[in-house]
Amino acid sequence: MSEEFHAIDCIFAQTICPEDLPAQAILSKLLHGVRLGKLSLALSKNEEMIAKRLPKEHCVVNEGELYLARHFESKSQIMHHLKRLQTTQKENGFKPEQLASYTLAPKQREAVWHALSKPLTFISGGPGSGKSYTAAILLQVAATKLKVVATAPTGKACARLRSLLEGIDCDVQTLHSLLAIGRKSRVTRLDFDLVLMDESAMVDVRLFQQLLGALKNGAQLVCVGDRDQLPPVEGASLFSELMTSHIQDAVQLKGSHRTENKEILELAAKAKGGEPFDAEPLPSVNGLVEMVLEETKKANKLSIAEQVHFYANYKVLTPLRRGAYGADQLNAKVMERATGPIPIMMTTNDHEKLLYNGDCGLLCGQDVHFGDGRIFKLWQLGPYTPAYFMSVHKSQGSEYERVVLLLPPGSERFGSEVIYTAITRAKKKIQIFGNKNKI
Repeated sequence: MSEEFHAIDCIFAQTICPEDLPAQAILSKLLHGVRLGKLSLALSKNEEMIAKRLPKEHCVVNEGELYLARHFESKSQIMHHLKRLQTTQKENGFKPEQLASYTLAPKQREAVWHALSKPLTFISGGPGSGKSYTAAILLQVAATKLKVVATAPTGKACARLRSLLEGIDCDVQTLHSLLAIGRKSRVTRLDFDLVLMDESAMVDVRLFQQLLGALKNGAQLVCVGDRDQLPPVEGASLFSELMTSHIQDAVQLKGSHRTENKEILELAAKAKGGEPFDAEPLPSVNGLVEMVLEETKKANKLSIAEQVHFYANYKVLTPLRRGAYGADQLNAKVMERATGPIPIMMTTNDHEKLLYNGDCGLLCGQDVHFGDGRIFKLWQLGPYTPAYFMSVHKSQGSEYERVVLLLPPGSERFGSEVIYTAITRAKKKIQIFGNKNKI
């Protein structure tokens, strides 16, 4: 995590308890941990005494752990609803032999059967481990007897789910749409027997609480994701914590079932373990702009439909949003010289149009073309930004055939999760620019 974020944590802590330096230090440490994905901070006996001096409207000390008050309330509600689901389970009549005709690796078979027979299932796996395939088989079997729905926190992830579930009687909605978040009338109870949530590592504590609270008694919940990815933008990675605290309901998929991306998998493993790896020298800002402009020249020779596909499968990622190597400034420099259609990214949610923060399209004149074939007039859309370059955070939930990853000085402070997440966005090719001695 960057020093800038650490400074923000310290400033906030000083505001909360201006006269208590030891309490400031503990609160700052908690805030820093939350940004790295931790839900709470383990305290020593001495630290616990100090932490109890923090204002109760902001912080809660419970069983030797320090929480932000809002996270403690959400966690309490989550634990309540998990227990409710476990105690109201209903027999659904599935038998293990119903899986005999499906080609599944042992861990995949274990995951599918657990999800069919238990109220709670947490499935994690790295790139190529078969998460999507496992989810598709599970939903295919479950839909023969149950009313099922698949959901994910982003429109991009939902689009990928839909492509996997063709021919299966399964509704697919974003979490916000499923829960009617942002509408006047919120959902109080979901009438589904089984809910599968993909990209669970991206879901923050509050949204997780809302989903659990909406599940009816007897419903089954399946959470699928990669516990090693970046925590949610809001911090506090609940999915990883639940994988640990509910180990009896957790299945970790192993290995890779892909053969075309050995290099990507090896790099991801190194990033996950914090090992050094080779990178090409980082070009100057002008050099990066020239590189992207060359790609735009290639794209401009294609049809509009082909350009939509081109930009949907080629992304330059950076851990930074601001600064010389940040996505905002790099995009601005390309825009000064680029010609032809412009790749753009939505920056807000539009539930009526089923367009969500992070969805990408191609601006051609006054028309915006999206990968699913839909075309909107520019005036119909909300705020957007050019998407020649994208932050790693915005890339979560997406996959691209080619990824260029920038690791400018300071990237190492963001932790291995950022690099791992960026590398695992690539399906076929990854190119990394940075100082290899600093990675």
